[in-house]
Amino acid sequence: MRSVATASSDPQAILDAIKATYGVSSFATQHNALQAFLAVRQESSETITAFISHVREALRYLQSTRPHIATLAIPAAGSVGYSLVDSDKELLISVLLQGTKYTALTTSLLTQSELTVQQVEDALKNEEAHRLGVTAAAAASAASSVSNSAAPASSVCAFCHMNGHTVERCWKFEEYSKKAQEEVKANSNNSNSNSRKRRPRKDNKDNKGKANTAQENQTPTESAGAASVRPPTSSSLMPGMQTQGPLLI
Repeated sequence: MRSVATASSDPQAILDAIKATYGVSSFATQHNALQAFLAVRQESSETITAFISHVREALRYLQSTRPHIATLAIPAAGSVGYSLVDSDKELLISVLLQGTKYTALTTSLLTQSELTVQQVEDALKNEEAHRLGVTAAAAASAASSVSNSAAPASSVCAFCHMNGHTVERCWKFEEYSKKAQEEVKANSNNSNSNSRKRRPRKDNKDNKGKANTAQENQTPTESAGAASVRPPTSSSLMPGMQTQGPLLI
């Protein structure tokens, strides 16, 4: 473990000495932080405002991995030069333009001679608002055209001729359909019961016809031209008369 040597008893000075000793990040940490910063992209469900915050947070983490500010070369006061702050601004602009899918906007911004971080952020927000407005207007127009084209066909019911619904959602049509099905079922049951009641009558008629036929077969008859010979019964004979053969009629 490395020791921290300081001659001051000031707490802030001691904290700065500790940071100078143990707060220096390795090259691997700095490299990974830089790669993570350059790889930031806008997600499909992420707004431009959230994307800008994401990029700035990645830049702050990259800055925290750098050596202490006292070890960096800082331009003298009043001198005009290129500083680390200017480099961070350029990196921030590059990631903001590269992380979005606004290709036409990026090409237009890169044609300017000077470009600030605020200009890039405002341009990205305006482009997002414009695209959202166009998309919303197109969706509203499509919904309006669909509703207008479908309204005349579905506004009047073909069964009850009332407005506001179709025959598929007509409760009167459902009620009449149910009644019709019940009547058809009832008529079918009645016809079946009537057919079963008529069958015994037909059998009785057949039995009576068979009985008459049998009785006629038991009574012998003879025909001789226009006269028929029939044996007389006992009731048709007078008292004291005897049967002398067949009686001609």
